This record gives sequence, structure tokens and C-alpha cells, in this order.
Amino acid sequence: MVRKLLVCCFVCSMVSAAIGAEPDPKPIDIAPHANEKKIVIKTNLDSLKEKSIGVIEYAATGPFKDAQAPATDKVKKRLATHNRKSASAEGWAVMGELDARLKKLPTDRYSIDTYKHGNGHKLDYVLFFPANYDKGKKYPLILSLHGSGGSKLKDMLSLVGRNAGPAVAVLNQQEKHPCFVMVPRANPKNLWGYGPSHREMRGDKNWRGNWRSNAEEVIGLLEDVTARYSVDTSRRYVMGQSMGGMGALEMAVNHPGIFAATVPVVGIPNPQDVSKLDCPMWLFTGEFESVLVSKVPKVRYHVEFYKAARAADKDVRLTVFSRRGHMCHHLAYYHPEFWQWLFAQKRKR
Repeated sequence: MVRKLLVCCFVCSMVSAAIGAEPDPKPIDIAPHANEKKIVIKTNLDSLKEKSIGVIEYAATGPFKDAQAPATDKVKKRLATHNRKSASAEGWAVMGELDARLKKLPTDRYSIDTYKHGNGHKLDYVLFFPANYDKGKKYPLILSLHGSGGSKLKDMLSLVGRNAGPAVAVLNQQEKHPCFVMVPRANPKNLWGYGPSHREMRGDKNWRGNWRSNAEEVIGLLEDVTARYSVDTSRRYVMGQSMGGMGALEMAVNHPGIFAATVPVVGIPNPQDVSKLDCPMWLFTGEFESVLVSKVPKVRYHVEFYKAARAADKDVRLTVFSRRGHMCHHLAYYHPEFWQWLFAQKRKR
């Protein structure tokens, strides 16, 4: 039985005992971020039915307009009290349940195929069809890019389930927001096109220097599917997590005129890319993002990108999950405002 523990106002609710999570140790008494609030995450999954999550929200308008990243020393102190095993257990449990539910879908709801680009390279992908698909209607399309571990998964449905975003779109949003959901699988030692920008952020020009980009094939696949199915070209969205989050960033900035919105989750945004952004963006990350760049918590880069975007009058939102790290993407896709916001985005023809 998981013991009840005391929490500061910024601490998220404890992980459900159903997934065998361990409670966080008693946190250091550090004042929460001035802009922190609570949101309620509601799902129909056993491991995450309803819980209160601490967030720091930054939006182009509204009460959270003054973006200040949590001080580095405070982040380190909080991180010292954070039980990463507990938070990761929750994330993996949620994705495991999504994975199991996806495998129960009728086979006529999706297609698994291989796309061959004119450059000779191939991409395996799964395409989910809108609920009650009518070829006479036009539907939005979500392009979802997986994290680096996805290249190793041979089961394409598991690739979707382990990425949370497309799984939630397929399972929970189709009746209200019928849409295509396309999930390609990156080839081994291939990136989603974020190489140069990410190497610049890391200060390491040779980081994965021998890895090639799949960006050309992804855009080709997107246009191929758009031509063959009833896709609304004004409502194509790109999202992703980790490696996919960085891919979603660079797909949007390096391929203007295509996407109606981009949703990078736990990526590393480069403020120098702000000028090239031509669509709305919602960034998600965890306060305790475990991967550091130049010894600086990644949340700092998200806030700097957000501040640069605001200065350039770009439509960018940022949500930071309190006391969460890299494994927070499942929370992003259960944010109470997310799907309504996403499907409201539309490119001008």
C-alpha cells in the first residue's frame, strides 16, 4: 500500500499504487514558481484516471505572460528530491495500456505500409483512418514522430502506443475530432532532421555526425498520403517527443507552408529558429528534464525560445510540468486544452 505523503503546493499528486510506483521523498521546502498552478488530468486509463498536476503555463496572452525559468540552483535542489523511477513508472504504465488498447483495434482502422522515396530510401509507417471515414469529406492529419528508441521497435502498433500522442488521438479523440494519424518509423542511425540545430545547441558539431536525416522522406511520405487520401491540406499537424520533439521543431521551421501547428514535447528548441517559424506552436517539457545541454537544464532553453518567440510576435505556448522530467509526454496529450487547441489551428490557403 502506497503511503500518503505531504506535498508542497508545487508537488504533483503521487503515482497510483496500481502501477507499483514509489512515493517521492519529502521535498525540500522551496518556494514554487510564481506562475505555477494546477490542472486536472483526466483519462479513462486505470493508472491515470484523474489527478492534479502542477504546471507553469506561458501563453502569448493571459496571466502567464512574464516568462522566468526556475533558477538553476533551485532546479538542482528539487531534482535531488525527485524520484525519477516513480515518474517513469507512471509514464511507461500509461503507454503500456495505450499499446494494449491499440492492438484491439479492427484492422480496417489502419494500414501498415512502406514508402519508397525517389532518393531510394524507404520508410515504414502506419496510417490510422478517421472514424467513419467518408472519402467525400476532408480530414485533418497528424504526423507524429517517435523518440530515438522507436527505431528499434519492429511492431508498428507498439511504436504508436509507446508514443502516447498518436495513441490518444486514435483512441480518445476520433469521435469528436476524426482525423488521419500517420506514424513513420525512422531507420536505424537516422534523425528526423534536427541534426544541425541540435548540434549547435549542444556545442558539439560531431554529435551523431554520421547519422543521416529522414526529413526528405517524411515530407515526401506526407505529400504522398495527402494525394491519395482525403486530407485537409490546411489542417496538417506535426508532433513528436524527445528525438521526435526536436524533429517536430525542425520540420516546422525548415519546411514552411506545410503545417498548421507543431507540438514539440521534451525537445530542445533553438531560439535562433524563431524567425523561421510560420505556424502556431505549443511546447511541452518537464521541469526536471534529465538531459542537460551545456550543463543547463533544458527547461531554460524552452523559456528562452518562448521569450524570443513573444518578442517576434509568434504564436507560441509553453507548458512546464512541475517535478516531472523527460517522461512527461503522456501528460501533454491529456492536457485539458490541448486537443481543442490543436484542431482549431488552420493554415490560410
